[in-house]
Amino acid sequence: MTLSFFSCFFIIILLFLPIYILYNIGSTKQNRVFIALLKMGVGAVFIGLVIYYAMKINNTFINVLLSLVAPLLATYAATLKKQPHRKHFFTPLLIANCVVLLLLVLPAHYALSGADNFFSAQYLLPLLPITYCSVAVTTAKGINAYANGLLNDGKLYYYLQANGASHNTSIRYLLRRAIEKATIMNLKPLCLVVSGTAPWVLCIMIMCGIGIGEALVAQVVCILLAFASSIVSLFICLTLSQKYTFDPYQQFKQ
Repeated sequence: MTLSFFSCFFIIILLFLPIYILYNIGSTKQNRVFIALLKMGVGAVFIGLVIYYAMKINNTFINVLLSLVAPLLATYAATLKKQPHRKHFFTPLLIANCVVLLLLVLPAHYALSGADNFFSAQYLLPLLPITYCSVAVTTAKGINAYANGLLNDGKLYYYLQANGASHNTSIRYLLRRAIEKATIMNLKPLCLVVSGTAPWVLCIMIMCGIGIGEALVAQVVCILLAFASSIVSLFICLTLSQKYTFDPYQQFKQ
């Protein structure tokens, strides 16, 4: 496949065609659609340029450095909103994202690239945005659900404590509800990707010269990696965050 002037011109047509239709029917949402498409385009171009130059250089140190920066960016994005409880989750989430890098992302990279190309940028760098974009969204929603549970369901926690339940048993309900909510929220876009986007991505990979078997395996690994990494990262984060949300007497910190 080649990138030509016609390709760029056709991309512009595809960008403005739905906006023109919305404008023509009198919709007031075209500005929001344009801004959303513009944000996605800028993000895709930025990630593409980073991966392009990293693959062009293909230096082991740069690849490792980008692998360490990705968990930090995902943690910052998940705790970005100006909500007072989010600052307590930055350190646990950063630790959780680093654990995900070691236990899930690197083995997935090894499964796709093999031992000979383990430090190559071809497979490692695309896995980072695929994984940590999903992790950032899911953990942000899970942290909100958990923190709101601590604030709104504190009476339930103290009721269980007063009736002889241990700290782990009392907090398990809030932990379970946060993970369940994040899992369901993560499954909705994941199902949409599998049913709507995945066939297109598979066809595009085949058009780029990748074999059908390799493209299918890579797609399955990426989808499952994004889903599993989100849930594992959230679980580790919420487990570690109890140090920051409870005092030594197992009471809520104000």
